[in-house]
Amino acid sequence: MTTLSPTGAQAAPAVPAAGADTADGATRPVVPTDDATVRRAPVSLQYWAFGTSRAWAPTRLAATAVAGGQSTVSWAAPVRGARSVLAYVATRRATVDGVAQVRADFVTVRSASVRYTDLAPAVRYTVTVQPLSVTGFGPSAAIALASPAVAPGAPTGVTARPGDAAGTVAVAWQAPDRTGGAALTGYRIVATPAGGAAGAPVSVPASARTTVLTGLTAGTRYRLAVSAVSSAGTGSAAVVEYTVPVPAPVGPSVAALDTAAQRVVRVAHDGTVVPLGSSTLTRGDSIAVDAAGDVFAADRGGDTVLRYAAGTGTQSTVGSGWTDPQQIQTDAQGRVYVLDGTRVVRIAADGTSTTVLGTVDKARFLVVDAAGNASVLWDSSYRVWKITTLPAAGGAPVVRSLEPGYGIRSARIAADGTLYLEREASGGSGASWIVRVAPGSVEETQFSDRNAIYAYTVDPAGALVLLQSRNECLVPNTDAGCVSDRAVDDVLTVPAGADAGTTTPVSGLALPVGGLDAAADGLYVARTGGGPAGLVRYGIDGGAPTVIAAGAFADPEVLTAS
Repeated sequence: MTTLSPTGAQAAPAVPAAGADTADGATRPVVPTDDATVRRAPVSLQYWAFGTSRAWAPTRLAATAVAGGQSTVSWAAPVRGARSVLAYVATRRATVDGVAQVRADFVTVRSASVRYTDLAPAVRYTVTVQPLSVTGFGPSAAIALASPAVAPGAPTGVTARPGDAAGTVAVAWQAPDRTGGAALTGYRIVATPAGGAAGAPVSVPASARTTVLTGLTAGTRYRLAVSAVSSAGTGSAAVVEYTVPVPAPVGPSVAALDTAAQRVVRVAHDGTVVPLGSSTLTRGDSIAVDAAGDVFAADRGGDTVLRYAAGTGTQSTVGSGWTDPQQIQTDAQGRVYVLDGTRVVRIAADGTSTTVLGTVDKARFLVVDAAGNASVLWDSSYRVWKITTLPAAGGAPVVRSLEPGYGIRSARIAADGTLYLEREASGGSGASWIVRVAPGSVEETQFSDRNAIYAYTVDPAGALVLLQSRNECLVPNTDAGCVSDRAVDDVLTVPAGADAGTTTPVSGLALPVGGLDAAADGLYVARTGGGPAGLVRYGIDGGAPTVIAAGAFADPEVLTAS
């Protein structure tokens, strides 16, 4: 049957340009079209479109698996009315992120397929294909496309800052803009040092927005990569570069005599040397530190005792009428004791001076325990040494006589009053040894076991800390091949009350030294041999020293942590 156009109507028009069959067979997107749309077309087009029976639905719809957001949907011509089909309309529908999306493509008969390259991950699409013939749109056929989830995008806003502890970094980030269609299950952070292998990945939950990486090396530059993780895999990384700062040295400062400048100085843990006070010393022989951190110096050549205030280092004089202030000590109550010639003077916290021990002939050493019991070691006659102790609570001095026939080169005291002495042989052999004398006793316990020279101190726990040279040739020397070797191989530590101790190997040190003092973090030594002169520290594990400051120092006294 033939359907005629109304009088004066033009012949059936070609398919509109938006869906025209092009020489290259391309498809053109159009607005979805149905019969109602056609009925609103000009009368001539309506007559043309509805004049004959319609084509059936396309057949054999198929789709390639979605990969990389791409898929091709293809079909075959209807089993009926195929010759009348002018084109197809493929309409794709989906809901993406809560928003309904519709896309329609006008497809040529020759193509009979449509390729999608913009499929979002983890979205289900429905594609319907309708034939358009001279009679209008025919029934549609549909197929579903399932787009799989993909790995998430890179996190955003990645930053790095120093952690609270040394060798740590706090890494922060925000969630990626794209999750890839699957819920995030966590984040993966990897630190890679410059020129090195990547470290073990650190995994945190999806709710995390920061983590702290530990075990990083100070001064090293790291590449910090943060990736989001989902069931679809690990996404691309967001990267930030970070250099681990070198921490400023932390530890106690040390007061010492700068023997070259004849000044009392404070040496910070970072090596900064700050002179205390406003003047030099004429002959500074001894310094001491009280519980408040004030530093006291006995200027033997200037017959003065100076105080340097904690923190500021402001200088002031203490006491008056000094004749030969040669040694200075403090107790736990902040009182200062000075061996001035043959007398002992105690200076209270308010500055009041009191002579607590009168004339002590041939006084050589002054030591004071934590309670304030002051002891003077003196040579009453040739090689007969005595200890005169003035009780802190008052009362008559207590005198003890040590084993005669041996001299004393130096003396130290523990907080509980235990004495450590370097004894020396009579004559000119040069032999010496280290002994311990318990409070109130005269019995001597010897610790050194070879011909050597020594340097020693007492640590805060009351242990003897002893340096011994490898060998010292005595006089007269019965071994013609003897060679003195003053290098120090280890530190001997004997706990309070023990008869034996443990050794810790050290290097870079030779005796004699300008003095030493023990603290919780190690042993501070005014080194004069075995390496460049200066103030050095040996850690509790020994080994090579850390050079704090170069220079000529003596009588180091550890201050409070700074």
